[in-house]
Amino acid sequence: MKQLQENTRGGDTDGKENTKNNNQMAFIKLSDYTGTIEAVIFNKLFETNKEMLIKDTIIALKGKVSERNGEKSVIIENFKVI
Repeated sequence: MKQLQENTRGGDTDGKENTKNNNQMAFIKLSDYTGTIEAVIFNKLFETNKEMLIKDTIIALKGKVSERNGEKSVIIENFKVI
């Protein structure tokens, strides 16, 4: 996985949790007027904030854009509902 850059962004959430190795984490789609990108929220951040992840909720986030197998995604480090 190649780390590309750090970015702060806003967008709509669409989708929710998934399970990997018995740890809950969220895979969500972020969209705004420029397009859509998949994002992941790992276990610790997800567990403490999962009640805020409601479909079509607008969030502001801080994360890193990564590229894996030619696909870009965002690893969310922090977020808040706006």
